[in-house]
Amino acid sequence: MLVDASASMGTGRDSKLAFASKVAAALAYVVAANQERVGLAVFAGDLRQVIAPGRGRVHAGRIVRALGALEAGGASDFNRSLRQYANLPNHRGLAIVITDAFAPAGIEEGLAYLVYRGFEVMLLHVLADEELAPVLHEPVELVDVESGGAPIAADAATVAAYRKELDAFIRGLEGFCAPRRILYLRASSSSTFDEFAAQAMRGGIWEPR
Repeated sequence: MLVDASASMGTGRDSKLAFASKVAAALAYVVAANQERVGLAVFAGDLRQVIAPGRGRVHAGRIVRALGALEAGGASDFNRSLRQYANLPNHRGLAIVITDAFAPAGIEEGLAYLVYRGFEVMLLHVLADEELAPVLHEPVELVDVESGGAPIAADAATVAAYRKELDAFIRGLEGFCAPRRILYLRASSSSTFDEFAAQAMRGGIWEPR
C-alpha cells in the first residue's frame, strides 16, 4: 500500500489522509488474516517511510500504528516517489496507491513505471466532498496548500469551470488506467469503510471471502 501524505491530503472537512489511513489499516488486517504479505510506503516529495512486506497480525499492527501517526505535509512529487518505491528490492505484487492525485507533474508516469516494473496496480482516488461538489456563497481567494504562491480569486463562474475541469481530469485518469489494466476506484473522504467496500465490490475490485 502506497499512501500519499502530501499537504493536500490533509484538507477536507473529512480529511483525505484520515480516510486513506483507515482504508489502508483495514486492508492490512484483511491481508494479514488471509496469511498474505502486506507492506506500507508513505510518500510526498519522496518516500518518507517504508515498511517492507511481511506476514502476520503483529506485522499488520505495526503498519496500523504507522498509519495512525501520519501527518499531511509537503509538496507532492508523485512520479519521483513511485519510481523510488518501484526500484526498491521488493517482491512484485499488488500495489494499492491511495492519493488525491493532485500533483504538479501529474501521476501517470509513476503509475506507468509501477506497471513496467511488474506490479499489478490499483489506484484509489480520494477526494473530499468539497472538492467533488464545491459551493461558494460569495467570492473568495484560494491559495495552493502545497506550493503557496499568489492567491486566486474564485467565484461562481470559477466553480462552474472547475467542475468541468475536474470531470475531464477524472475521465483522463480513467482513460489512462483502463488500457494499462490499472484498477481505478474513486471515493469520497466522507465515506465509511463499509461504503467503500460496497463500492469496490460493485466495481469488481473487492471480492469478499
